Amino acid sequence: MIVSCKDSLDLCSYWGIKLQADLLLSEVQDEIFEALVLVGGPQNTQALEHNQSLLDLIVKHDNLGKWLFVQCSAPARILGHNHLLKGRHYTCSSNLESSVQDGIFEDLSIVHDQNLVTSKGLGVSLEYALYISALLLNDLKIVQEQALHIYYQGNFLEKVTQF
Repeated sequence: MIVSCKDSLDLCSYWGIKLQADLLLSEVQDEIFEALVLVGGPQNTQALEHNQSLLDLIVKHDNLGKWLFVQCSAPARILGHNHLLKGRHYTCSSNLESSVQDGIFEDLSIVHDQNLVTSKGLGVSLEYALYISALLLNDLKIVQEQALHIYYQGNFLEKVTQF
């Protein structure tokens, strides 16, 4: 499900791809999800780091131990700038770690610390998506088998570092 943090269901990606959200953030404030996925992109994360409704939703899910999958600039801008990393290890793109005070930056592709899984961004998107799938399915083996069957050459876990 795609949730828009704007007042409209119409969205446009960093690369100009238009898409339609399923719901507005205001419609899901009382919901509990298995996971939240926060994507990056400079304009997106600059706007979202000040969105109190989103921050409240993140805190609620984090406190419940739900998965937080956060990539690209979002770990630094959304979580880090709002002191939501809570001393956990993370990675992010664009040297944004210099503006973060409460997390432990790791210059790695994908970092998994407790219920938080972060990635550098676009360059590791496939491995990141496979790892997210493995965690949500609770089955690394089947995801690796499917990855090899469909496309991926290699072990996607090679890019994941757990703390």
